[in-house]
Amino acid sequence: MYDTCKKNGWTIDYLINNAGFGGQGEFIKRSMEQDMSMIAVNIETPTRLTKLFLPDFVKRGRYAWPTSSRLLRY
Repeated sequence: MYDTCKKNGWTIDYLINNAGFGGQGEFIKRSMEQDMSMIAVNIETPTRLTKLFLPDFVKRGRYAWPTSSRLLRY
């Protein structure tokens, strides 16, 4: 996503992290793969995107990155 924006000269002013899902059922009964997928969506992806876009935001002195994910529900 970041590379596409840079390549096309698109300026992004807002990065909205609004992805997420929670595990279904008991933690002990879910597979490691299910939990690692949840971590990738809820934590890893928003962190990577913020890390990529934030330097450009700071350079321009204008930025916002509201976060709305399932993690905030708990």
